[in-house]
Amino acid sequence: MTIGENIKRIRERNNLTQKQLAYLSHISEGMIKQYETNVRTPKQDKVNQIAAALDVNPEVLAVPKNVVGEDMHALFRVFRNKNGKFDTAGNPQFNLPDIALWFDEWKKYQDTIANADLLSDKTERDALIAQAEDRFNYWMDIYPRSASLNQSFDDLYEEHRRKIEKSSRK
Repeated sequence: MTIGENIKRIRERNNLTQKQLAYLSHISEGMIKQYETNVRTPKQDKVNQIAAALDVNPEVLAVPKNVVGEDMHALFRVFRNKNGKFDTAGNPQFNLPDIALWFDEWKKYQDTIANADLLSDKTERDALIAQAEDRFNYWMDIYPRSASLNQSFDDLYEEHRRKIEKSSRK
C-alpha cells in the first residue's frame, strides 16, 4: 500500500472526513486529498502530524521499500536473534514479548475467522469477520501502545469503537 492508501484506510476506519483529518492534523484539506490520491507524498513532519491526528504510530503510514525478501529476512533476523524456536505443533515461539503478543493477537484473529465460518447467516458472518479484521489492524496500527497498556487492549478497542460510532452519528 502507498502512504496515501494507508492514510485513507485509517481515516476511513476512524470515520473521519478529509476535512476533519485536515483540522486535526493542521494540514490543509487540499493537501490531505493530494496525499490520499498519491499526487504528493508528505514529508516526515507531515506524516508525524497525520499519524498523531489518526492516533497511530507513524510507521503504520510508511511505505515498504518493496525489496524482494526484505520483510521476510527482517523476520528471520528477529527469529534468530531472539532465539526463536518451534513448538511441537510447528508454531514459532519467540523469546521476544512483543512478537509473542502479536502472535497471540494473530491467533485470536484466526480463531474468530474460524468461528465466523461456522455461522450460517452470511450477514452475521461478514460482520464478525469485518470486526476481527478491524480489531487486528487496530492492534497493529497503534503498536507499541497496544503492547504496553495499563488497561487491556480489549478495553481500548471497545473505547475506540465507541468513539467511531459516536462520530458517525454526528
